[in-house]
Amino acid sequence: MSAVETHTGLSETEENAVARKNAILYAILQSINGAAAPVSIALGGIAGASMLGPDKSLATAPITGFNLGVALMAVPAAMLMKNIGRRYGFMTGALIGIFGMLLAVKAIYAQSFWLFALSLAMVGAANSFTQQYRFAAADRGTKKIKAKAISWVLIGGVAASVVGPQLILHTKDYLEPIPFAGAYLWAAGLFGLSLIVMQFLEPGHPPVSEAQRA
Repeated sequence: MSAVETHTGLSETEENAVARKNAILYAILQSINGAAAPVSIALGGIAGASMLGPDKSLATAPITGFNLGVALMAVPAAMLMKNIGRRYGFMTGALIGIFGMLLAVKAIYAQSFWLFALSLAMVGAANSFTQQYRFAAADRGTKKIKAKAISWVLIGGVAASVVGPQLILHTKDYLEPIPFAGAYLWAAGLFGLSLIVMQFLEPGHPPVSEAQRA
């Protein structure tokens, strides 16, 4: 069975080894970049409210911006990766995330509410790429490996739900006396760390139907 070649030219054993490696890396990436969502959502409303006057009715607009970014970028992210491959597509997403997080820091310092909302929309756009990890994990290997790979990435999502709140807890006052900015700065660092992890991904392109599946 292991001597049979796959469409990549590798034996099944070799192809499954690549699939396992990629799945582990995607799980790590999910735990790192997946933390952007809890950071953005948990702090978005609080930080937004701090930039408004007595009327706090728009306080959650930055969170809405995050969700819009996720929705609007879902199909473009899938199409981009179909054209340039997973690794470069995910690197593009990470760069968007870095810029969005740093823009959030600037917005908090400048007390610019709408700039902050825009920054979280960019982070949401980056999160669209993060949500593709589970699909990417199933690009390589046999059916049995694909199922395991997806479950590993989902476990990475559970880890992200722990990493995000802990990041907030320990870094929100990092740039005192400006509250909350530190968490966004460190979140930018997580996106930067993910760029290093992505260098170890084995090249692969998503299926043609990925745009519809997203």
